[in-house]
Amino acid sequence: MKNAKLISTGDALNLNYAVRAHTAQEKSGGNLGTRACFYDGNSSSGSRECELRLRFTETDQLANDGYMVYVGTKFGALEWTHGRVFNPTLVLDTSASGTLVCGLTNTLWERGGVEFGLARPVLG
Repeated sequence: MKNAKLISTGDALNLNYAVRAHTAQEKSGGNLGTRACFYDGNSSSGSRECELRLRFTETDQLANDGYMVYVGTKFGALEWTHGRVFNPTLVLDTSASGTLVCGLTNTLWERGGVEFGLARPVLG
């Protein structure tokens, strides 16, 4: 996402689906950051213009298939509302300037991991 907004709005009886698919022969791995489903690394430096809002939306990805969201320093808003999330791996680096608004409401999260904080080690 390069300074972009992705807003997916389904409804309670008809969820939208955002999935990543691979062929049966392909093995997941390599370039995990840039292969993220939602990657903000190409956005303008210092901006918080990216938005990801998934309302009544299901997101799925294969086990050990890289990140769903990475890095998060250029997202201004992340929202999961009334949806389902399977196998997520989210890394949100909160060290950037500006405001990051996260909304997690009424959403089922299954078999995943979330890291809020610094995505890279701090050297002293």
